[in-house]
This record gives sequence, C-alpha cells and structure tokens, in this order.
Amino acid sequence: GTLSGRTLAEDGVTALPATELRITSLTDQTQYGATSDAAGRYTLAGLPVGNVLIEAVNVARAARVMTAASVPFAGATVT
Repeated sequence: GTLSGRTLAEDGVTALPATELRITSLTDQTQYGATSDAAGRYTLAGLPVGNVLIEAVNVARAARVMTAASVPFAGATVT
C-alpha cells in the first residue's frame, strides 16, 4: 500500500517542510522513512497490508506526533 499526506503546524494550515517520518508496520515490524517536501507533502509506497504506526518529527519547530493508520489491502492508498 501507499501512505501519503501533509505535515502541518498546529494551526492546520501552515506546511511543515523537512519533517522526518518513520512508519513502522505492526504486522512485521519493518520500518520505512520519508521526509516531507517544501509543501509538507510526503508519500511512501510499498507498505505491507495491516496497521502502521506513524511518527513525525520536525526539529525546527520542536514538534513530534505519533498516530496510527491501516493499510486495508495490497495497492491501497491511505491519506
């Protein structure tokens, strides 16, 4: 599956570029990484089906967030 989205500041509008993302598959514990672009966008492909833990860290803004998502089937795109 594919996970894509944007990293945003607390106001929900301001993009957070250069945010480091670590995605951990809770199915097999594999880890994947990405960095958001200038508009805060990121995309990670090749994720296994199942639940994933998403950790996003932006050092410049001293921001850190963790959340979870589910990749429901092979080839699914989760936003």
